[in-house]
Amino acid sequence: MRGNIHADIVQRSKDMNAGPNSKLNNPIPQGLHVVAKPMGPVCNLACEYCFYLEKKALFGDGENFRMSDEVLSAFVSDYIASQPTPVAEFVWQGGEPTLLGLDFFKKVIREQKPYTKEKTIRNSLQTNGTLLTDEWCAFLKKNNFMVGISLDGPEDIHNAYRRDRSDWGTFDSVMRGLKLLQKHGVEYNVLACVARDTAI
Repeated sequence: MRGNIHADIVQRSKDMNAGPNSKLNNPIPQGLHVVAKPMGPVCNLACEYCFYLEKKALFGDGENFRMSDEVLSAFVSDYIASQPTPVAEFVWQGGEPTLLGLDFFKKVIREQKPYTKEKTIRNSLQTNGTLLTDEWCAFLKKNNFMVGISLDGPEDIHNAYRRDRSDWGTFDSVMRGLKLLQKHGVEYNVLACVARDTAI
């Protein structure tokens, strides 16, 4: 499986470099960018506008969704090997990736470590912020994660669509997570979805 993944990614890289943006015409190598969803569509929220929760229906009953250690190892090594640039950017998204638990992301760092002499490796995590803790934020800071936190605006605007599975607004939980990021000095940005009735 590993060889097939690697061959496919490398071939896509070659195909990209064979076009008008090839190195012959553009001396800056073009990197590959993949958004990894290691928990698939699983999320602890039920945001009204989410297009991804319904993807669960594409899988059979009893699907685990969690990325296995074998797939994680293959993904990390093959993705780094396929990058023609000196930087390998990993983007972890969901669903809600923090549902995997901190141990999963500790494995991510361990898998990436052997390659740090070859490439600069960067990690980004997109999260709804509701499950962040001091332990999570200390880890994210230590390992230089860029965190994107989903926050649609003031409480009334945010809670209009971003609600949990009990239909409670999540603004307070998200703000608690954001304050923990600030407390630990984690680099972060805010991702907001704008709907017709929430646009100002």
